Amino acid sequence: ASDVYKRQVQEIIETEKNYVASMELLAMGYADPLMKRVGAGDDEILSEEQCRDLFSGVKQIWQLNQKLLGQLMKAGIDGDVGAVFLQFAPFMQLYKEYLDHAEAAVQELGVVQRDPVRGPRLLAFCAQLPQKLDSLLIKPVQRLPRYRMLLKELVKQTDKEVAKAGGVADATTKTHRANAERALNAIKAMANKTN
Repeated sequence: ASDVYKRQVQEIIETEKNYVASMELLAMGYADPLMKRVGAGDDEILSEEQCRDLFSGVKQIWQLNQKLLGQLMKAGIDGDVGAVFLQFAPFMQLYKEYLDHAEAAVQELGVVQRDPVRGPRLLAFCAQLPQKLDSLLIKPVQRLPRYRMLLKELVKQTDKEVAKAGGVADATTKTHRANAERALNAIKAMANKTN
């Protein structure tokens, strides 16, 4: 694989690491502790229904992306990341389910933030964590378009490298490029279902 391909794959892996860390914070730093406070009287910040509305699918997405990251790292910077994305594309349905409820979740968060009692509790709780809740809740919404952009760039850079080589590509490069394009199309199709 060319240096350009390797850099592009490294960017995909690095952005996935950051995303998985953010999803872990959302699941374990926000969702779990807030759910544990349900019914805790003066400690309660969100109702059970609000927790469900805000965090529905978060753990499943985090677990999915942990597995995706593991497979991307296993493939490595020389690997066929398109094939990895193709393997996970059917499970990206989790994003559609999350996106179907994302707007309502953000509205629900606004209701809690404006509440004279629970709003300050939520603010104090959130102040203890390194990323804001609203910015974490929007990350899954942004992820499919980000995958689309990263895979599109991978295909583009691979095409440039092949053109530099006089239009000649070895079998591995051809396979990696074809799988990256197939993965890009699968992600586009999923993204279209979510719109």
